[in-house]
Amino acid sequence: MIAENEDTLQEEGEAGPESPEGETAARRLGRDSGQIRLEGIADNRTVALSMLRQARRDIRWLSRQLDPQAFNNEEIAMALRETIRDNSRCEIRILLFHPEVVVQEGHHVLEAAMRFSSSIRLRRPSSDYDHYIESFLLVDDTGFLHRPIADRWEGAADFNDPTRVRLLAKTFDTIWESATPDPNLRRLMG
Repeated sequence: MIAENEDTLQEEGEAGPESPEGETAARRLGRDSGQIRLEGIADNRTVALSMLRQARRDIRWLSRQLDPQAFNNEEIAMALRETIRDNSRCEIRILLFHPEVVVQEGHHVLEAAMRFSSSIRLRRPSSDYDHYIESFLLVDDTGFLHRPIADRWEGAADFNDPTRVRLLAKTFDTIWESATPDPNLRRLMG
């Protein structure tokens, strides 16, 4: 089997990005480096949950509709709630391209955002970014989960890659600046 890692190909058995199964739970945000290959819903959920449970300062999440297959569960929402309770200064910002779908179908993360509206801010990106197809989660300026094509589950994650997080954070912050609160969300949060 051949697996791609960045621009190099690696034969099976060679060191490369590890699977999220196994060691993900033991990884520490801001301490343990090494890229993790994401290949499916369970991989995305496992890594995101581990990072969110360790968040202390800042969470930035850019998503089409919060990927309900992976993230619409009580564990993810509980991780966000506990982060807010344990770290009152933690800032959680979520950019949603299709908030109307999330509102219509419901989502545990949205319920947490309604309960903690002063700590969790949601915005809809301006139409200038409708072409943007990536999805990512950034935690405490060190950890990331990134899918280059939001509609696919393949991607990468790392619990300690501040350089990559800075690049993605710059994109997030640029989109955030022109994003606006969505009327669908405002009615719920209001």
